[in-house]
Amino acid sequence: MFELLFVAGIAFLIGLIVAGFMLVHFVSKTLRTTVEIQGQAQELAQELLDKLIFLRIEQHPEAVYAYNAMNDEFVCQGKDMDDLNINFGKRYPNKKGVLIEPEKGEANELV
Repeated sequence: MFELLFVAGIAFLIGLIVAGFMLVHFVSKTLRTTVEIQGQAQELAQELLDKLIFLRIEQHPEAVYAYNAMNDEFVCQGKDMDDLNINFGKRYPNKKGVLIEPEKGEANELV
């Protein structure tokens, strides 16, 4: 009788150890996958940021001026918004401009 309890106890401990190793393997695999996904998301975000320029505009009676909203660098100008759009496309043919209007909480695409 005692031998049967001893064998059952040993089998239970072996089962716990195996289950522990399986749990550790599953958690580490999940963490690796999460890190890979996070890296891919960061790469995708960087690609998007490389293709976008966030702009703020100043409208004057004679022209519309566009500035990089991140660093206030002059980007382009035009007589009106259509002309500004054309000039932006000429200067940055592989990028999209996003007009930011912080006071309104809006963003519009340019080109």
